[in-house]
Amino acid sequence: MSVTMSLDVSGERLSVKLLPRLTLTPATLIINSQSGIVELSCDDEHLAEIESAIRQYRENIGPRNGRE
Repeated sequence: MSVTMSLDVSGERLSVKLLPRLTLTPATLIINSQSGIVELSCDDEHLAEIESAIRQYRENIGPRNGRE
């Protein structure tokens, strides 16, 4: 199944949860905002790719917006 979803959550409060994988179900990343809910069921390798992309982004923005 292929679906493209775009939500602009800028300025919104987010709730992020990661449900662990179980015997018959993969791990599920849940992002909840005022705009909607995204649930992404994925393998541990996919979660590692997401983590790496976020970490690389944060390292590249440096001290902008008061963050280091």
